Amino acid sequence: MLIQTDQELRSYLPNVFATCDGEVSLFDKLNFFLSNSERWLAAYFVGDTHLATISSSSGSPLRSLCCQIVVADAFHGALPSLDLVLTPNGFGIVSNNNVAPASADRVNRLGDALIANRDQLLTSLLLSLAEDNAWRESE
Repeated sequence: MLIQTDQELRSYLPNVFATCDGEVSLFDKLNFFLSNSERWLAAYFVGDTHLATISSSSGSPLRSLCCQIVVADAFHGALPSLDLVLTPNGFGIVSNNNVAPASADRVNRLGDALIANRDQLLTSLLLSLAEDNAWRESE
């Protein structure tokens, strides 16, 4: 996987509160979505073999670009489930006395911004990949 730790995930997401003791980490909550987004990136843009090469090249601009794309796509996919919890009595929303739930408009704007950002990054990725002989010669 491109994103392997909670700390690495958080480096691509601004304004995320730290996980408290006993809480599931953001990385664990998004792991399913990160895997799906990475498979999507490999299937439609990079290819499995080339993504494995990119993943192992720590610190490279191409790896950073792929990480940003995967995080934006995964976070967008996870948005509907992040503020819902399943209790024995059904679904509820996450809330407490200190943090009010965001309005639907704000969450929708965040989702739109994540997709716009992801698509911009994909354009940059394709321009970078076009200069990569191994990618150009791959299937």
